[in-house]
Amino acid sequence: MDGVLQSPARDLGRAFLQSNLARLWLGDRTRERVAAAEAQGELLHQADGTAVLRHRGTLLGTPSDDLWLDRTVRESPKDSAYVVFGLGLGHTARALRALTEAPILIYEPDPGLARRALEAGPSDLGDFPIVCTSHDLSQLWPNFGGNRDNVTLISTPGYHALYGSE
Repeated sequence: MDGVLQSPARDLGRAFLQSNLARLWLGDRTRERVAAAEAQGELLHQADGTAVLRHRGTLLGTPSDDLWLDRTVRESPKDSAYVVFGLGLGHTARALRALTEAPILIYEPDPGLARRALEAGPSDLGDFPIVCTSHDLSQLWPNFGGNRDNVTLISTPGYHALYGSE
């Protein structure tokens, strides 16, 4: 041992990250960037116990408004695929899955935030492709939704404020 003790929480986070990287549907470059990134954001719990991220003073990934999300799905073309802008902790993607069986892909603009989310615990997001790069998006798209004429973008709460130019 090199004389430096690792905290059990840090070791557990690293184990969660490695497990999630191995089993989730991630683009190749996304997997590399998340593994190399420094974790960003702070994991917080809202008063109701819901876990969220805070980054640069903005709460990211709070649950989406259910009525808005339901209306968006109802008003989207029937053959639409969905791109969720912002991973957060996956609340928006899970809520969207509860409303539609259409393909759903998650685009996370910050690999450091993805890393923080994947260190938080075992992820149940294995049904969703997750990408952090336009390259990975273009590589996964033909197998994901390439035969669809319509795509609906759903922004996870807080992401537009920090990543509007994305």
